[in-house]
Amino acid sequence: MRVRLAFVLAVCFSTAAFAQVRIGLMVSATGPTSAIGIPQKNTGDILPKKIGDASVEYFSLEDGGDTTRAVQNAKKLVQENNIDALIGPSTTPNAFAILDVIAEAKVPLMATVGTSAVVEPVDAKKRWVFKTTQNDDLIAAALLKHMAKNGVRSIAFIGFNDPYGDNWLKVFSALGEKAGVKVIATERFNRTDQSVTGQTLKMMAAKPDAMLIAAVGGPAVLPQATLRDQGFQGTIYQTHAVATEDFIKLGKDKVEGMNREELEKLLITLEEEMFQAAEELRFEYAAKLRDEIKDLRRELTAIEGVKT
Repeated sequence: MRVRLAFVLAVCFSTAAFAQVRIGLMVSATGPTSAIGIPQKNTGDILPKKIGDASVEYFSLEDGGDTTRAVQNAKKLVQENNIDALIGPSTTPNAFAILDVIAEAKVPLMATVGTSAVVEPVDAKKRWVFKTTQNDDLIAAALLKHMAKNGVRSIAFIGFNDPYGDNWLKVFSALGEKAGVKVIATERFNRTDQSVTGQTLKMMAAKPDAMLIAAVGGPAVLPQATLRDQGFQGTIYQTHAVATEDFIKLGKDKVEGMNREELEKLLITLEEEMFQAAEELRFEYAAKLRDEIKDLRRELTAIEGVKT
């Protein structure tokens, strides 16, 4: 994130001329996507206050995962705090919600979201947006490669009823058709839903080879746990947005049995978080992550042992 921040600051320097740089931070440290927002907020707390000859001032606001609040925050940061650039928000719907404000003010936005739809196709609004995580098509292609190797020819899809789920369904369906993997059932749910029983029963009734869940962090546990509770023993695929400690903590045994590619991505994320915690002298938390990583490595070794 520091490298990307330096890039944003370089853009700002073209107009700020090495004066003080003012950066807005918007996160969802509360609400259904707090598993993503809390680490982002913690990262914001340790960002450098000086880069080169420029001093950097940060203005951090919480949006709670709410689009209306995100727009209000963006207007405050632009109009009152006079920011030169904005990092955030944590969720795809909120990123879309503030596009008009960002474009009108001509403020660069470093969006910490996964969907490529927030930057593509480039237009008058999206030209001001950059993003930090992999595009959905890159991850979808990796999942489809794994499906092809394991004889998966049909999947049932359940995703957020918002732009994150929309884009994943669009991207995966198109790539899946080319790869010979068909989406035979489609269900949606909201980030704050407490039950998806009806949706998962319909998915199972379609008798797919595997399931695909397009959700983020803790809320992504609900469909997978429900499918397991209803007796589904097949393969369940998740997107890269579940690479959080919260997903493991909430899902427990219901999210065990992830495939090798998913485990490897999760290990990388947790290791980065562990090293960061150690740098911040949060040794107890780093040790906790170390133990989680050891357990995941044992599971990964078991998976590789079965394959050999």
